[in-house]
Amino acid sequence: NKDNYYKYIKQVNIRLNQAISNIIIDRRKRLNTVRDSYILKNPISIYQIKEQKFDNLYEKINLLMTSRIKDARVEVNNYLDKIIVSIDKNFDKKKNIYLGYLNKLEVLNPLLTIQRGYSITKLDDKVISSVKNIKKDDKLTIELTDGKVNTIVDSISK
Repeated sequence: NKDNYYKYIKQVNIRLNQAISNIIIDRRKRLNTVRDSYILKNPISIYQIKEQKFDNLYEKINLLMTSRIKDARVEVNNYLDKIIVSIDKNFDKKKNIYLGYLNKLEVLNPLLTIQRGYSITKLDDKVISSVKNIKKDDKLTIELTDGKVNTIVDSISK
């Protein structure tokens, strides 16, 4: 029975040595892999890669912002064009209304009446439109195209 224990212990010892040897081999492989890795041989490359990624992101953001600014400018210019067209239409409308009023006022302009051969008769700077408003010896002013005539009423006929 003792021999069996020795054999058993010997087998366990062999298995343990084999397991430890396998672990050591595995750990050496991992150590060699890490030691031979590109990053450990070239630690600056980590920063170069990160710097390149940063530059790429910066360039993307820059292009995106430039594109958005360009789009916003186009949109603002479109709004400005619409506003200018609206202002022009409103101005033309107001101008036409103004010209209409101006034409109406021209028709009522007493100077145009005088130029057509009529005269304006006034008594005390008030226009006289009827003989009923004047009497003998009133001082009248008659406006003509090229000047004024002052006269005194001698007689009135109806």
